[in-house]
Amino acid sequence: MALAVLVLFALVAVPASATEVSELEIRSSVQDATAANIATFTITADDFAAFWYDIDDGVSSEVLYYDNGAGASNPNGPLGLAAGGSNVIDEDELYYLSAPQQVDSEIGLAFADANGNDKIDPGETFVPEDADIATYYKIGLFGDEYVALDGDPSELAKLIIEFDSSDKKTLQTGEEWELGEGLSLVPMQIDLDGEKVWLQLKKNGVEIDSEVIDASSSATDLQRTYVYEDDDDRAIFYCYVDAVFRGTESNIVQLKYVFLRSDDVMELDTGDDYGVFEIKSFSYTVP
Repeated sequence: MALAVLVLFALVAVPASATEVSELEIRSSVQDATAANIATFTITADDFAAFWYDIDDGVSSEVLYYDNGAGASNPNGPLGLAAGGSNVIDEDELYYLSAPQQVDSEIGLAFADANGNDKIDPGETFVPEDADIATYYKIGLFGDEYVALDGDPSELAKLIIEFDSSDKKTLQTGEEWELGEGLSLVPMQIDLDGEKVWLQLKKNGVEIDSEVIDASSSATDLQRTYVYEDDDDRAIFYCYVDAVFRGTESNIVQLKYVFLRSDDVMELDTGDDYGVFEIKSFSYTVP
């Protein structure tokens, strides 16, 4: 049967129960080629709910683009039932593109920069240790959300935790918080004055980093921020110590602006296959 309409769809698994279905079909907008052939079309997150869209930041990154004349060899005509039309997408006529989107971090929006400004403005930094965490880059890859390290789409890491501005986590000293991917955070001790906390970060139960964080009334926002970085000074985990309390029966620390991305980086390269697509370039634009 000849092609009349084109619909992009995806099957997404959802938790199953006695009253729930185990799959959900997500459809794109319809490309109707019944009356006239289609030489080009573009599908984005506005048309296809399976593509990644960050509702908080209002950004998306994925584009599916068809161009009948884009292929080096395109013996078949455009899609459709009219004269000269076909139901074949030739090689190099279908493109998938995704570009990193720079977003403000919650901690970057909240605090002053090193120059003492009231709030970080575009282009300014917030650099505890050596990692600038005022902004970072998100990207969608076939519907999944990733962090593009330093804005590089060839180095991607899963985003695991990203607190909103109102989120808080309260821990007692000695309590272990399982973060994900084998990482955990433990507030080991609070000093006698109730102004500093010793934080320990573990991977699969083994300490990989620790630091004493100053949370006194005179501490700056930078001093209150704990950051764990990779070898290239890119943040893997960070949190802000909002308050500490030393009592007779319990010692408590309260954390805000928690961020965690995977330390298992997915590296992509030109020529790699990803599903039915081959990576052609990391600097491509729609024809």
